[in-house]
Amino acid sequence: MRGSEEDWWFKFQNDDPPRSYAPAENRADDSKRTMVKRFLHSLVYKVRERADPPRGTGFTLKATKLMIGKPQLQPLQAAPLSRSQMTKLLRLCALLARFSLFDRPVASESSKRVVCISGLANLNSMASTVALVCGGPLEKIEYHDGAAPSVDIHFLRPDSARRFYDWAGRTSLLAMNGYTLSVDWAAPPLGMTCHAPLALFVVEEVETVKASRVIVLTKAVTKRLAANANSKGYPDARDHFSPELCIERVKWDFVQFGGIVEVTPMVLLKLSFSIQYTDIRSAILAMHTLAQRGSGLNKKYGDYSARYARDVTCRPCLEL
Repeated sequence: MRGSEEDWWFKFQNDDPPRSYAPAENRADDSKRTMVKRFLHSLVYKVRERADPPRGTGFTLKATKLMIGKPQLQPLQAAPLSRSQMTKLLRLCALLARFSLFDRPVASESSKRVVCISGLANLNSMASTVALVCGGPLEKIEYHDGAAPSVDIHFLRPDSARRFYDWAGRTSLLAMNGYTLSVDWAAPPLGMTCHAPLALFVVEEVETVKASRVIVLTKAVTKRLAANANSKGYPDARDHFSPELCIERVKWDFVQFGGIVEVTPMVLLKLSFSIQYTDIRSAILAMHTLAQRGSGLNKKYGDYSARYARDVTCRPCLEL
């Protein structure tokens, strides 16, 4: 699977990005602390914007409290706030408190939502493997390399995982290159008897803004008058070519948030492309960074409109 040209992320994940493609900021690691800091930073920015404090007054997030309690906001200076500003601030602080990674419900046996697909060949691409999955949206995809490669598919909901598991057991449609793949429930994390439920901040994003692993960027292009507009033949493809868009640069700009399955151009009236992440958290961080004014990603892709797209696995499990 690592040798496939389609899986550029697995092929180049250990390489240094080219200097011309490297983002200005350092590439983020996959640690939970860094992820929470980036996510809450965008929310704190909204607090500053909505509360509209007097000049010289700001707010800072106590990052050291993230791992042991609720995030807290403290004024940098003791400047008084009006009653309306304080009300807005308290409401937003209550909203921030709901995004803790550690306020999780207790897992149960009925919360199985992770399946393991084994029997993969080494040259199978991640995109082709994900294309076989159906039943519902995913939280993340974990690839396990070795003599017998396998992929753990984390569904957002247990009922979606159950549908896919039952469908794969009843039919022989889950096959690649003529070989039927085997599907079983993945082993629970160390120290747990079953699969852990979703983090509450992921549930909040899915319920409020329909977050998914796939984001779509769209940009309106200036209409060009083709030289052969009145001809009956096919138009020249060069009339619709956008040389300013470099897919390789797009990959290096967005891979800082996590692994990418593929970047796919879309056939729409506007210049559009989709980015499919391996983890829904990466897509959430990318969307918040795009919306954060002043960020490097916002400056570079400010003329694009970004939205979540339906996960490619959101399709019914059909039987012949």
